[in-house]
Amino acid sequence: MSFSHHPVNPSAAFPSEEHLTADGPELGRLRRLAARSRRRFVIANGAVFALALLIDCSSDGLPAWQIAGTLTLGMGLGLLQAVLLLVTAWRYDRFSTQRCDTRAKILRARADTARGQGGLRARGHSRPVDPTGWTGMTW
Repeated sequence: MSFSHHPVNPSAAFPSEEHLTADGPELGRLRRLAARSRRRFVIANGAVFALALLIDCSSDGLPAWQIAGTLTLGMGLGLLQAVLLLVTAWRYDRFSTQRCDTRAKILRARADTARGQGGLRARGHSRPVDPTGWTGMTW
């Protein structure tokens, strides 16, 4: 099996240095916004996980305490973790879609405009092409 590599003009694939410098602060804001969202997700889920782990490891009988009927403290913490994970994942996805994706689309549109009508999107490409041939970019 052979893979063909089609050379790409790097200047057509990526925005000019002027454009990157102009959008540098906005790209930084987008990165900070996404990082803050990820940090909130990890802290919320990590705190509940750490609490459950601490309770499980602290004493022999604590997780077996019955809270209501047959529901024990350990099962309650497990349910809390599951619900928290689902809620925070939903909120993370919603936040990313509303805030990060919107800003990324604006920056992408500016990059296309800066490239002019001969840019890659004008020729039918959905995203910039890496001149090295790597196609694993997620933006």
